[in-house]
This record gives sequence, structure tokens and C-alpha cells, in this order.
Amino acid sequence: MEDLTGKQLGQYQIVEPLGEGGMAAVYKAFQPGMERYVALKILPRMFADDPTFVGRFKQEAKVIAKLTHVHILPIFDFGTADGYTYIVMPYIKTGDLADMMTGKPLPIPFVRKVISQIGDALQYAHSRGLVHRDIKPSNILIDDRENCLLSDFGIAKIVGGTMQFTQTGAIIGTPAYMSPEQINGEELDGRNDIYSLGIVLYEMVTGRPPFKAETPPAIFVKHLHDPMPPPRNFAPDISEELEAVILKSLARDREDRYANVSDMVEALKKAIPEEHLMKPEATMVDDEPAPTVVEKAPAEPKIEEKEPVLAETEVAPEKVIPEPTPVEKPVRKMPTWVWAVGGFVIVAIIVVGVMFGGDLFGGGEPVEPTEKPPVAQPIDEEPAPVDHVVPEPREFECEDPLGCVVIPPGAPVRIGYGLAMGGDFFDLFGGPSVAAIEIAIDETVELHGHPLELVGVDTGCSPEGVEALHDLVGDPWVVGIIGTTCSGPAEMASRIVSESGGVLISPSNTRTTLTDPNQHWHPGYLRTAWNDMLEITSLAEFIYHEVGVRQIAVINDTFTPRRYIAEIFIRKSEMLGSERIEWFQFNPETDNLEDLLNHVAEFRPELVYVVLPHELAIEIIHRMQERPDLSSIMLASYSNNSNPEFLDALGGAGEGMWFAGVNHEFHNDIRAHFDERFIDRYGEPNHSPYTYYAYDATRLLLDTIERTATSTDNRSLIIPRQQLRDRLYGTFDWPGITGNLTCTEFGDCANPIIVILEAMDRDLVEVFSYEPLADPMFEYELFFIP
Repeated sequence: MEDLTGKQLGQYQIVEPLGEGGMAAVYKAFQPGMERYVALKILPRMFADDPTFVGRFKQEAKVIAKLTHVHILPIFDFGTADGYTYIVMPYIKTGDLADMMTGKPLPIPFVRKVISQIGDALQYAHSRGLVHRDIKPSNILIDDRENCLLSDFGIAKIVGGTMQFTQTGAIIGTPAYMSPEQINGEELDGRNDIYSLGIVLYEMVTGRPPFKAETPPAIFVKHLHDPMPPPRNFAPDISEELEAVILKSLARDREDRYANVSDMVEALKKAIPEEHLMKPEATMVDDEPAPTVVEKAPAEPKIEEKEPVLAETEVAPEKVIPEPTPVEKPVRKMPTWVWAVGGFVIVAIIVVGVMFGGDLFGGGEPVEPTEKPPVAQPIDEEPAPVDHVVPEPREFECEDPLGCVVIPPGAPVRIGYGLAMGGDFFDLFGGPSVAAIEIAIDETVELHGHPLELVGVDTGCSPEGVEALHDLVGDPWVVGIIGTTCSGPAEMASRIVSESGGVLISPSNTRTTLTDPNQHWHPGYLRTAWNDMLEITSLAEFIYHEVGVRQIAVINDTFTPRRYIAEIFIRKSEMLGSERIEWFQFNPETDNLEDLLNHVAEFRPELVYVVLPHELAIEIIHRMQERPDLSSIMLASYSNNSNPEFLDALGGAGEGMWFAGVNHEFHNDIRAHFDERFIDRYGEPNHSPYTYYAYDATRLLLDTIERTATSTDNRSLIIPRQQLRDRLYGTFDWPGITGNLTCTEFGDCANPIIVILEAMDRDLVEVFSYEPLADPMFEYELFFIP
């Protein structure tokens, strides 16, 4: 392709070439409207003359542009101008993996990190039906913190699908990294990318690709017919387990490879023990820092606009950076009376369930807390304005649609919390959650050279309490908030934070509507707690498949969250194939209970699903037991009623009743580490499962902030708000205490194990369990109710 330096394509002014491959040339270009430099990937001129290609290009580029993942290089724009077709991407001043391939093996911890990150990106794309088709080291960009970005997603498909190329018999891809099925021109799926990623893995650990030849056809023959050379022939120090992962990824028959990239990455992590990541040499190659910038000396730009480089701002000697406005932090030592023995915890949970109707779990109406927090203090003063600390360089302009959080040099990154901190809420939920947040912050220490600071407010468990969140969203240095405790006021809380452009992650909201875009979801809201929908649908699955019930009566009252639970249960049962379902909505203030029972008796269901508050559910079940025509009907109820007090009140009437719940027994290295830190810090063992959800929420937030933030030349920290949200929603297989978290596009990040409980001798016994869904969005998409 001819040199296009100085040419203008649409709004983009080409500055200099960056590189050229078999399918396209890449140029650095300036976009005046956005005052930024971008990378233009320009395809050969002949493509723009092919109307079939142009139509396909636009269709495929739109699909690829929707990929939003922290390890996929995004597409800004695409178009056709002056006989050229181009794609616009971020201009990254870093090198790629190919620059690091020096013919020697790379450090094993670094290998693990690269393959894990690129594997996550591929799994995300494969789950959306997209195959990369050209995985190779030069398409894996690496920044100065060794974070990977997969580039050129779908370029091979866009080019390879044109009539011109298919008619000439050309094969699109890079010979050394192509799978046998790609060489043979077969239809491709995600296992093609597994093979190519396996070649990259092979080369990283041995210093060479498995097959070398003088010509592409000779390499194709080797991929199709030669046995795969064992990696340990060239790198005898690698483990047999790692070699096995590589060879399985490179099986000639794709049926013999890993079923998906997640399986490959999981096997790799087992083959490379976790402790490798702690070694300081993990970022070194032959005792030299890993290269990150391999940029040519730029040619003299042929445009008048100056490059928007963030220049360092000098501070006059007499100008002293003021300390940030002090905000009282929670007392770090938890009172010993908070951590009562396990029996006290259970009793307290019962009390909370009775008093508040289970609102914490999505049930009862919100109630004002009984006392103010003994620990957390609201923010009393506004932090010093940013421009009083250090002026930002004039060249910097935030391009994020929601704006940017700007942390001046030396100022803290603030993490907020809005939790219920009074009475029993503090003992069981608010206090333990704050403790977990503190531990996560202390472990992280700082972000990009800026200290971390925890600030918080007491939101109680009522709509009035969440008004205190205005103090947090008004603080310009608060990047994200952990909260709320109760589901009742969470819709108002998420709206307050959403409208400010912020992020709110809850460790204990479970109400289904909070992540339903047709109900109460607001952008910026996520939760590490589970969605009640998983319990409801799992119970329906159990009743249909394991119990064999086909005729069901559902009884609920007029409270909207319980009506929603009933409707989800009915929808799921209908989808499963239940033959008859009768829905009774009972208003205790206007409806006659005896009439309700008569209607149920006329219907003669095999099972009644009771979605009612404690007292009303107990009364109805007792009345059913008194009637011979209803006493033999099986019973089930939702999780708010799965507690000892409810069973004791039912007595023998509750025997054999079914419930669904979440298994909180987490057993992994992260929990063991956390439990040790908790005891060391507070002198008491942790007794609340919500502590783990709060710890995961905080770590996820801090990790995402670190990957999103950038530093200016004067050491200010910039966190784009929309980008932070997008990366949180793009979380995939992130390791936490509560399991590997994968966030849906509406903020459900938990992937819990659901257990089915049966009432036996006034106790609950686990009789069945459902493993986490492979794709959490599958169930949610089915049940979003207009």
C-alpha cells in the first residue's frame, strides 16, 4: 500500500505510518474534533470498490464495535473515504507481545497473566458469537503495567468474507498461528482461537513456535500432518502439567481441544500455581524490564494542530499543596459485643426478619433503624476544590460522556459506603461490611501513587436514610460507593448515585427488580449479592423435575416485590411445562380467607407456593391443615420464610415444606486469607456471610479503578466515569471469596450455588443443589417483565 502520510480521510488527518501487515496498514492520525490522536487501520484500496465488501464491512464493524471488555481494544469509528476503507481505534503508545518475543522463553508468571487476560477477552467475545480468527503476538498489545489488549478483532472475518478473496482461494490469517480447520477453509468456532492462543502459549514458554518453514504452504503442511513437538523438548524446565495444557490446546482435531477458552485458562491456572504471581521476577525477561514502548521516532507531522500530550505542570515553590479536607473515618477496632456467638446471630436474624418483613432479602417494607451509627460519620465538610490544589494541564480535556474524577497530586482516592449502621443492622450487616471494606482498602494501600481513604454515611434501611448519599456523591474525590444494606431503599439510592455519574455496588441487596431494566435498575448499580430470581427459578426447576408436580396454586399478597416473585415463579413453571397454574392474589384487608381456601380446594393443586409475610402465611397454612380437602397438598415458600421461627410457628403443618436458598459456605484461599486478616485486626472471627460479599465488592471496585485510571504528567489521577462503569459491567470470571464473579450488563455479578431445603422435624435440611449458571444472563433475559 502506498504511503498515506499527510492525507485526510474523513475527519482524520494522517500523521505517520505505524506498521503494515498482510491485510491492512496502520497509521497514526489526528482527530481535530476530539483533539486526540487515534490509530487508523486502513484496508487495501480494492475493497472500497467492492459493494459486497462495503456492505459486509459496515455490518461486521458495527457488531465488533459493541464489544466492551477491559482486554479488547475498542473501535471508535469506521468508514469509507476517498477510495479507502478504515477502522478507527485508540492510539496506544506501547509495544505488543511480538516485541517481547526475542527467541527466549518468557517468565512463567508473565505467561500466565497474558494468557489469562486474553483468554478472558476471547471467552467474552465467543459468548457473543464472535471468533477472532487471527490470534498472534502482534495483535496482543501490552501497556506499561503489563495489561493486555487484544486488537484486530474480526478483521480477518471482514476481509475473508469478501468475494474477491474467496474466489482467488486466498487464506486469511497468519500461517504460523492458524488452526488446521482454518487452513482447510472450514467453518470456524471458538476452538479455532484456542488453537491460535495455544501456539502463542507454546512460543512464550519455549521461545519459538512449534513449526518453522520457509514458505506458508510448508507451514500449512506441518500444521495438518506433522506431530506437535512436545514443548519440553525446547523448554525442559516447564512442568508436565503446563505441557499438557499446551498440547491439549493444540490438538489437531478440534473436538479434542478444550471446549471453551475458560476451560483452557482454568487448566493453565492450575498448571501454574498461584504463588508464581507473587514472585518479583514475574515482570522481568532475562533480568531486564519487559519492553512496553516500541514506537518509531515520529515523522514531522504535516498538520498544524499540536498533539494533545499531557504536559507536566510546574508548581511555584511557594505554592504548597494543601492536605485534603479531613473526614472522620470509622473506628478500626470493632467492639467485642458486635461479634456474638453463632447462636446470638441466628436469633438476631430472626428478630430482624419479624420486625422488617425480610426487606433485607427483598421482602418487607422499609423501617427506620432504631439507633444512629456508633462508627461511621457523615462527611462534614466539602473537600478542597481541585483547582485550589494543583491546576490541571491546559491540554487535558475529559472526553468521557459522564465526565472524569480528577484526583490532584498527593490527594486521596476516596471509597465511600452507605450502609445501615444502627441497632441489629449494625451488628449483623453494617458493621461487618465496613470491617470487610477496611481490610480490602488496607490490603491495596494506594492506587497509582495516591493513598486510599474510606468515608461513609449511615443510610439506615429507609428511603429517608439514603438521602445521606448526597454527601458522598457531592465529594469530587469519591470514586465509588459500597451500599446499600437493605433492598427497600436501594432503588432510590441507585438513582441518586446514577444521576451523579457514580457507581454503587451492594453486598446485600437481593431484590429482583433492582437489576431489571424494566423495573428499578439504574446505570451504575451493581451487586455482589445474589439475585432472588436464581432462588425462585431454581425452586421451580426442583418442583417440576425432582418432585414431578404439574398443577400448582400460587398465593401472594398485594406487596409489589412479592407479586414479582410470584410472577417469576409462574413464568418459569410455564416454561418448564406445568399443565395447570392458578394464581391467587389475596388482600387481607378486603378479601375473605375462607373464600380463598374454597377456590384453592376447587382447583385441587398438587402444590401451593406461598409468597406471603410470616403471620399471614402461618395462618393460611394452619387453616389448610384443618381442612381434609387441603391438608394433603404439598407446600413451598420463598426464602424469607426459611427460618427456625417460621417452622416453629407452623409446627407439624410445615413438615415437608420446600424452600430455596443460597449456600454461603465458601471454601477457597481468598477466604482463608481474609479470615486470618479479620481475626488479626478485630480479635474475633467473622460470623456474617455478608462480610464476604462486601469484601468482594470493594476489591472488585478497587481493581477496576486501578485498571481504568491514568496519571497525567503532573501526577494527577484521572478516572473516566463511564469507562469505569463499562469495565465493571464487563467483569468476567473475576476471583472472589464468594466465587468467580461475572457481571451481567445490568449489574448482577454473583454466581451462587442455590440449595433446596426441606423442613424436617422443625429444621431445614439441604436435599438438592444447583451449580452456578454458565451464563448468568440466560435466566435473566427470560424473565425481564415489561
